Amino acid sequence: MKVLAIDPGTYKSGVVEINHGKVIPIGDLPNEEVLRLVGCTDGYDAVVCEWIESYGMAVGKEVFETVFFIGRMCQASSAHFHRTTRKEVKINFCNTHKATDSNIRTATIDRYGGASAVGKKSSPGPLFGVTGHMWQALAVGLTYIDQQKEESGGHDSH
Repeated sequence: MKVLAIDPGTYKSGVVEINHGKVIPIGDLPNEEVLRLVGCTDGYDAVVCEWIESYGMAVGKEVFETVFFIGRMCQASSAHFHRTTRKEVKINFCNTHKATDSNIRTATIDRYGGASAVGKKSSPGPLFGVTGHMWQALAVGLTYIDQQKEESGGHDSH
């Protein structure tokens, strides 16, 4: 399965590609650049984006700008567009809605082999180059892939 995964932000978004399990860090990119990228996703099985949930608290302009950007991405996508909530990611990786970003990052690293999964420039691991908001984008993408496997009875259909 080939997925473009996005952690959306007000002005910049973290983006990674997951291509049959291989992680390709794309970057923390300006949103206009992400829109162009999303519009060229014909060869992807899905574009997966974190969706914002309400927790009953007041939110500011930045949250509404991010939601507006998610809508623009959905409209621009040439592949299936899927929204995954933060709660789904927490449950998928840690089996609790109380998980933190650090817990999810650790679980992601463990999934790809533990301490050597990131590596360094001289000996890069499979997650080398994933930084900043790309970690959350990766978790969103992997959650979608896991959900698709569950729906198909545990088999990757692509």
